[in-house]
Amino acid sequence: MAEQPAQGVAANEQTNNPVNDEISAEDQAAIEAAMAEEGAPQAKSLKCVDCGKLFKNADLANYHAEKSGHENFEESTEEVLIFIS
Repeated sequence: MAEQPAQGVAANEQTNNPVNDEISAEDQAAIEAAMAEEGAPQAKSLKCVDCGKLFKNADLANYHAEKSGHENFEESTEEVLIFIS
């Protein structure tokens, strides 16, 4: 009696299915370069969605969250302005 081919993941491994392959370092570098060339906006601050305040780093945003109870933050392309008097 002939042996049946393996099913599921084992079958994919036997056929070298590219779906299971990881992205090569060369491809990853090309992806990152293409994304940078597209002029994708870079996050310059964290913004509290609850009140709209901007923070230049996660430590300051965490401090704000602890004191205010606000929990919703997002990355923002807006720069934090520092006023010197």
